[in-house]
Amino acid sequence: MPGGWWMGTLKATGKTGMFPDNFVRVLDTNGSTNGNGEHIDDGTAVQLRDKSETSNRRVKVVYSYTQVNDDELTLTMGDVIEFLGEVEEGWWRGRLRSKVGVFPSNFVRLIEPSSILVSKRPPTIGATVNTFIADC
Repeated sequence: MPGGWWMGTLKATGKTGMFPDNFVRVLDTNGSTNGNGEHIDDGTAVQLRDKSETSNRRVKVVYSYTQVNDDELTLTMGDVIEFLGEVEEGWWRGRLRSKVGVFPSNFVRLIEPSSILVSKRPPTIGATVNTFIADC
C-alpha cells in the first residue's frame, strides 16, 4: 500500500485491518518448523492481502467535502477517485488527479467495474462509419 500502510489478517483471530509497514517484517514463506520438520503456527504470522482486489477500483463522489487537514482530499460531486485502500473505519485513501490523500468513505459510492470495455479513441481516419436512421 502506498504511504507505508499495509492491510493484513491476523491468523489467530481472523481480524483484518491496516498497520504501518515498519511495525512488521515479512516472514519466510516456508514458515517456522519444529525439530521434526512440522510447520509451527503460533498465530502471530501476518497474511498479506492480495493487492489485485483493490487495483483499478474507482469511486464516484456523491457529496462535496472540503479538506480539513493537509493529508485529505477536497471532493467535488462527480469527481472519480482511484481507490487505494482503507486507512481506518470511515476513511479511505485515494488518488484524485495527481494528489494522493484520505477522504470520508461515506461521501462516495463504488463504481462497479464494467464487463464491457469501451474504447475512447475516435475512429481511425479512413475507417468506415455506418449510420442507421430508423423510420418513426
